[in-house]
Amino acid sequence: MTSKGREKMKAPQGVTAPEEAIHFYEEALKKDRNFDLAYLGIAEANLVLYREKNGKLFLHRALDAARRAVQLNDTSPTAHYELANAYQAMSMKKETVEELKKVVSLSPNSDDGHRGLGKAYLALGQKDLAVQAYQKAITLNSYYWLNYNAAGQAYSQLGEYDKALAAFQRIIELEPDNSFGYLNAGVIYFQEGKYDQSIPFFQKALQIRPDYLTYSNLGTAFFFLKRYSEAVAMFEKAVAMDRGDIMLMSNMADSYRSLGKQDKARAAYQRAIYLGNEELKTNPKDASTMDLIAIDYAKMGDALQAHSLIKRARAIDKKNVNYIYDEAVIYALSGKTSEALTALQESFEKQYSVQEAINDPELDSLRNSPEFKRLIDKYSKQAAVPPVAAQSPK
Repeated sequence: MTSKGREKMKAPQGVTAPEEAIHFYEEALKKDRNFDLAYLGIAEANLVLYREKNGKLFLHRALDAARRAVQLNDTSPTAHYELANAYQAMSMKKETVEELKKVVSLSPNSDDGHRGLGKAYLALGQKDLAVQAYQKAITLNSYYWLNYNAAGQAYSQLGEYDKALAAFQRIIELEPDNSFGYLNAGVIYFQEGKYDQSIPFFQKALQIRPDYLTYSNLGTAFFFLKRYSEAVAMFEKAVAMDRGDIMLMSNMADSYRSLGKQDKARAAYQRAIYLGNEELKTNPKDASTMDLIAIDYAKMGDALQAHSLIKRARAIDKKNVNYIYDEAVIYALSGKTSEALTALQESFEKQYSVQEAINDPELDSLRNSPEFKRLIDKYSKQAAVPPVAAQSPK
């Protein structure tokens, strides 16, 4: 029965495949309640369902099944790895690290284990241990592109862009037909404010594998270069691939607005706000959605709604630097220069990208302010929080 379960997990049938896989694993357990591999399968399938449906029940089922697999076979690195995945999904960072330590202890030559451990250390803020783990994964399997991708993402997150770019360029050397090497190299150039240099990499990634996020990244690069017609074309392609993405719809609206196409911009902002409000009905504490539509309300001239939402988002996630910067944008759009500059300084103190602020047309109302120029001069040499994230394979 477990072989049938594995077949269902590999089948391209959407969320029904994991559910059918669970059925076969449960049938196997009826014959042997101590069959550890069946519990592993149930844990894996429930994690897939959790990611697809965002249901907490699936996550708890995955955790219970993984714990049972470990109880039945404590020497199985796979069991500890699956338990680590469940802990990670539950944001149990210390427990994740401990399980992954067991994985690499039981299977010291597993690059998967060391790569996972690097990610877990990074989540704990233990930079040096994270880098060591990623380098160990590369040493163990120096021809596997995913090891370089993970290391590059870590270096990008740490602001070490030269090392990140070297890792992504290595992917291009190993697998020239792999879109992720080009995509993430483009992201690094974007993060450094080298928008012209990012464009060929995004375009090459799209030639290999059309993807709405890559279209969005390319559109954003064009937008910051004030090539608005090209930005609109890219955002329209992105939205055509995913009409339910709030950020894509907002980006397309921004491009229309920059071209003076106010009717199209307003319709796109309204669509983004509608999508956001529908999302908030499902998850009323979704701070990222509040942040996105707060900006859209501000751009439509509804300062009251904009300020209400961004304050709620910041109250939910007090440390998120993106929300602090976006509050500065909302104040700037509302004509509140003093408040905008205060929020902008706070975002810079928390390592937000000064280069993005320099290029952001939404801050044009601040540019003649001596205080704005002082903030740019003061913080321009610091490492920045990336405005675009390097991409992991799905």
